[in-house]
Amino acid sequence: MNPAATLSVVELRRYALHPGGRDVLIPLFEREFIESQERCGMVPIGHYRDLDDPNSFVWFRGFADMETRRRALEAFYTSPSWMDHRDAANATMIDSDNVLLLRPARPESGFETDGLFRRAGGGREGIALARSQMPNLILLDLMMPDLTGFDVVEALRAEEATRSIPIMVLTAKELTEHDKKALNGQVAAIFQRNSVAGTDLIAWLRGIVAQRQNL
Repeated sequence: MNPAATLSVVELRRYALHPGGRDVLIPLFEREFIESQERCGMVPIGHYRDLDDPNSFVWFRGFADMETRRRALEAFYTSPSWMDHRDAANATMIDSDNVLLLRPARPESGFETDGLFRRAGGGREGIALARSQMPNLILLDLMMPDLTGFDVVEALRAEEATRSIPIMVLTAKELTEHDKKALNGQVAAIFQRNSVAGTDLIAWLRGIVAQRQNL
């Protein structure tokens, strides 16, 4: 079963960090806090780097329901993994209290969710869909069979009609400094695929996009 299908509550957490803190926190987070949170009953969905704010760290985690969330948080924040590494994690942070609770939009909620997501088979098809559909959000891989994700970003940002569409990168590619420079200011966020813990992020982004459409 897809873990996303079992989650009804998602936390969106945004931390304000000391300068240079993100480069310390992300390796610590991936090494010590992903599997330990899973053992406590929560699903670390993913994290991303805000290229316009190097002193922030944004990530998602999900829960089956609010009672599961309460039990999982209590278990994790009293676990050896957190107790052993909390000081190192907290030392990178200025503020860790910016937390939003999200719920997926369901058919009975009144939000229109049908047809929110269109999958492209490659970069050229993705560009064509963006031009014809004008989506609220593009979730982009950098490694595709025809064009690269960098080519897609360049093409969409070169056209006035598609320039403002938010692009979120989801990739397993290890980004070089050249890659980061190419994407800086061009995409809204970058998700590292190896930190997604098997969860389908698109299922949860649907709910966010549905709410954005009805603002």
